[in-house]
Amino acid sequence: MPLRSLHAAAVLLLVVLKEQPSNPAPLNGSKWTYIGSDGEESWSKSYPSCGGLTQSPIDLHDDILQYNASLVPLGFQGYSESANQQFVLTNNGHSVKVKLPKDMHIQGLGARYNASQLHLHWGDQKEPHGSEHTVGGKHFAAELHMVYYNSDLYPSASIAIDKPEGLAVLAVFIEMGSFNPSYDKIFSHLEDVKYKGQEVSIPGFSIEELLPKRPEEYYRYQGSLTTPPCYPTVLWTVFRNPVEISQQQLMDLETALYCTRVDDPSPREMINNFRQVQKFEERLVYVSFRSEAAKKLPTKASSTNRPSNRRLRPMPEALACPGVSKEGLGFGHNLLWLPGHLKYLRALWSSTHKHSRPLGDPTILMPCHPQWERGWGKLA
Repeated sequence: MPLRSLHAAAVLLLVVLKEQPSNPAPLNGSKWTYIGSDGEESWSKSYPSCGGLTQSPIDLHDDILQYNASLVPLGFQGYSESANQQFVLTNNGHSVKVKLPKDMHIQGLGARYNASQLHLHWGDQKEPHGSEHTVGGKHFAAELHMVYYNSDLYPSASIAIDKPEGLAVLAVFIEMGSFNPSYDKIFSHLEDVKYKGQEVSIPGFSIEELLPKRPEEYYRYQGSLTTPPCYPTVLWTVFRNPVEISQQQLMDLETALYCTRVDDPSPREMINNFRQVQKFEERLVYVSFRSEAAKKLPTKASSTNRPSNRRLRPMPEALACPGVSKEGLGFGHNLLWLPGHLKYLRALWSSTHKHSRPLGDPTILMPCHPQWERGWGKLA
């Protein structure tokens, strides 16, 4: 067996073990916050994926943008709920969350993604710059996330959360401006969920009203959850254009909520609940809109292909594998690729801790190898 194959297999295994713990971290099993001893700098101690290579959020800057003509406008189905349809608004101790009905889904991602929930991230009154993603280093006042799961592959968001092609998130930038009656359908109920664990039913409304103008203009990349357990299973769609809310609405969001329960003797305000931008390594962000900064990708390329201007080592023996091309390894829409002769590394290979080969066996790089399907026991 060539030494290069041995080295490549070893490096891949180490990356996978770092990115995906063999036992998925419980969502609420460990205490975490945004600052202090349990802040984001220590997340990876309890949630190893938070220290991985394909983390979110990121800064969307010119050097990593590439225009992709195949990115289509998303289709929003079941969004127009009437006031007779009740939503549940919850304070989960980290954000305010609205549970969404499963019949609400999006089209245009290559599979059906059913709605799970939406939530927000924001700053504080002193520094009202609470968006998670940034554009050219610029923060927005807040950011809305709509979370979906791949219902073609998985029965629920809780099952899909750590799986390949499991989740999709739509992100909306929020900036200060005019009063927004659609967002007020959430903000007007914040006092009812002031403390962690509180929830209230609110009248349903059209979630599509929360989207920005020209939603066909967006950024697309492969990343992770922005909160623990930080699983790298998210297909991100970040809308280019922000929505506006008034200064009073933003102040309500920044001052109404607490991270602690109503009987906690040391109440903590829910402020600055956004993660810092993460290193983006050598991935690219595809954009659906033309700009001088974004290089054009050939029309035939899909939103999940690797950039055409990168040098990748051929792997002709893997041509017959689903999700594997002659250019390198790809699993659904979650791909880490790096130039160089050893760096065909997957940052998400959640099935690796279910099926493995001996460390030096080069077929560990080929999940569709005939012997792979038989299973090789659990990683030690």
